[in-house]
Amino acid sequence: MAMNGTITTWFEDKGFGFIKDENGDNRYFHVIKVANPETD
Repeated sequence: MAMNGTITTWFEDKGFGFIKDENGDNRYFHVIKVANPETD
């Protein structure tokens, strides 16, 4: 699922962070999803 937002927190050593989406909600994301968005 594609989404637009702003990265608010990034834990480089752990490979994950949070994105504030267009509705203002914080969404978890993992670097694998960014590098390969078709991975479920």
